[in-house]
Order: sequence, then C-alpha cells, then structure tokens
Amino acid sequence: MKHYSTKDDIKRRLGSFLKHLWIFLRALVPAMIVTLIWGNFEAIDVHFVHEDEAIIIGTIATLGVIYGLLAAITVLIVAERWPKITISVFDHDKRSFLILRDERLAITFNMVTSIDAFFILFIMGGMEYRSPYTGAILMFSVSLVMSMFYVGIRDAQDVSKSQWVRERVPEDWFTENAEIRQPRY
Repeated sequence: MKHYSTKDDIKRRLGSFLKHLWIFLRALVPAMIVTLIWGNFEAIDVHFVHEDEAIIIGTIATLGVIYGLLAAITVLIVAERWPKITISVFDHDKRSFLILRDERLAITFNMVTSIDAFFILFIMGGMEYRSPYTGAILMFSVSLVMSMFYVGIRDAQDVSKSQWVRERVPEDWFTENAEIRQPRY
C-alpha cells in the first residue's frame, strides 16, 4: 500500500514551507527592483505637479478598484479548478486530469491585470511624499503584494507543483499530452 503524507508530516510541512518561501522570494525581487527604481527618481526629485494630486489620487483609486476586481475574478477562476482536480485524482480519471492540468488563464487576462498594476505603481511612484521613507514603504509593499499575487496565481495554475497531487498521480499523467478528440457527427 502506498504511503501518503499527512498534514502533520514534518517532511510535508518543511516542503510546504520551502515552497511558500520560494514564492515569497520570487515576488520579493520585483518589489525590490520597483522600489530601487522609485528611489532613483525620488533622488533626482521627479514628481507629478502638486496641483494634480486630487486627479492622481482618483486615478489610483479607480485603477485599484479595477485591479481588485480582476484579482478577485482570477482567484475565483483558479480556485474553482482545484476541487475538480481533486475529484479527478480520487476517481483516477486520467482524461479529466489531463484537461484540467493544461488549463490556464488567458494571456490577455494576465496582460490587463499586469498593465493595471504597472500604471498603479507608475502613478504612485510619481507622487511626492513628505518623507522618502513613506514613499519607499508604500512602493515596496504595494509592488510586493502585486508580485506575490502574480507569482502565486502562476504557481496555483501548475498542478505539478502540488505535493499532494504529485504523491497520488502517476508520473505519466504529468507528461502525456491531452489528446483532442474529433467531434462525432
């Protein structure tokens, strides 16, 4: 009988910790780069005109709402797939697994979310802050959250990164191509 790890298994916990640490570190690098780029512009005093502050804040709020909606929809789409994957694993339904394994968000959806995130960060970076520390903290924290969202969603779409799935599915299920069946008329 095959042994599956449990939630209390120390090896599984360590693997989960390392996986999540890797997600964090991959998101940390872009956040640091954004903050450093912002710091260079802050050092040479490049900002939007102070009189436009109300318009800028309104624009950030509008883009933030759009980003929040897109992020919520993205999480729902990705999260909706996991129960189906779990059922296909438990039922040993290879065909369903193969179809779900290759399912990804449309690239245009990622592009719209990424462009929205870029403009939020760009406009936030152009604002004048009373203290450069405030600006650095805001730029870093917002870019880190956006980066973690992007990296996390990308990882969540790849079922082969799940230890639970990897333990329960034959290796050929990860390498085999899902055949496209011709419709019967």
